[in-house]
Formats: sequence, C-alpha cells, structure tokens
Amino acid sequence: MSAAQRGPTRTALVTGASSGIGAAVATALARRGHRVLGTTRDPDALKSRLPGVDYLPLDLTDDASITACAEAAGPVDILLNNA
Repeated sequence: MSAAQRGPTRTALVTGASSGIGAAVATALARRGHRVLGTTRDPDALKSRLPGVDYLPLDLTDDASITACAEAAGPVDILLNNA
C-alpha cells in the first residue's frame, strides 16, 4: 500500500513504548509512515531505540512530567495509552 493510499501522516503518542505491546504498536505506526512519539520514564536509559520513534520522558505519577510531555509532543492525532 502506498503512502497516498494510507492517508495523511498523523502524529501518534504511544505511552510505554519501550517494550511489549507499546513497542510493537509504535513500530507498526512508524512503518506506516506516521510520526511516532514514544514515552518512557527515562529515555536515556533505553538499551535500544526503535527506528522511526522519537522518545519523550514521561512519569505518569508526576503532574509536571505530564505537562512537559504534552507541551513537547504538540498536537497528537493518535493516542495509545499503554503505560
């Protein structure tokens, strides 16, 4: 399927994108040409980064972290709350 057939590129935010279901969904969205923002508590501690995924720090127990992540992400079309 070509990019034109898939529709417009969208921005996706995937929480918990460092492993498991979150990583699988982030990878699939990136392969489909979307801009993918993955969240993890400590992006610097990631052992490996998924191709096509940019990482943002996010600690869901910290209001300031949530606000900072939302501001850094900007408008989001797709949200997968996996954390």
